Amino acid sequence: MSFVNNGFMSALGKLADMFILSVLWLLCCLPVVTAVPATIALYYGSVKVVRRGAGYAFRDFMKGFAQNWKQGLALELCYGGIAVLLSMARGYAEFAGLTSPDGKVYYLFFLIMVFVIACVTAYLLPVVSRFHLTLLCALRLAVSFSFSNLLTLIPLLITLAGAAAVSYLFPPALLVLPSAYCFLLSFSVEKVLIRYIRNNLERPEEHDGMWYMME
Repeated sequence: MSFVNNGFMSALGKLADMFILSVLWLLCCLPVVTAVPATIALYYGSVKVVRRGAGYAFRDFMKGFAQNWKQGLALELCYGGIAVLLSMARGYAEFAGLTSPDGKVYYLFFLIMVFVIACVTAYLLPVVSRFHLTLLCALRLAVSFSFSNLLTLIPLLITLAGAAAVSYLFPPALLVLPSAYCFLLSFSVEKVLIRYIRNNLERPEEHDGMWYMME
């Protein structure tokens, strides 16, 4: 009975942390220009607090936000520029007609780019949250990670689309789903980050025992 009670309380604690992290993420996304730094902080807090049980939701979200807000804002500008270009491509495809040759080419370009950006983003934001790198180095790592682990990303992207649909149809789900999705994503992403630390850093033993090295 105590095992059941402990399991229930642990699950309840994780749910409470997901709620706090998701609400903080929503609040920090309200200015729009801080959405990327907020998402980096959300991933950081979801892995450290919810999955590893190694911190406190409010404190670690704010820590992740403070540590990465400059790079996050730079990424926000990049994503904004990409969004404009993709909107133009889709707009031209619709203007030309989706059944016309030009319309098909531009719409296919739009779909491919959305897929590529989603794949890279799945690793880029976690990489920024974990390592102190320039954005160019972080992007190179994210591209390498995403396309060498593409098969594991596809179901996660489908799940993301499903979570977005659920949130659209039932907005209160946003009070938990953002952190819950980062928690789910971490089961794929963290294996890659741990393997990179062990195989590519000069002194991987310095990271032994750290919360982010737990399997």
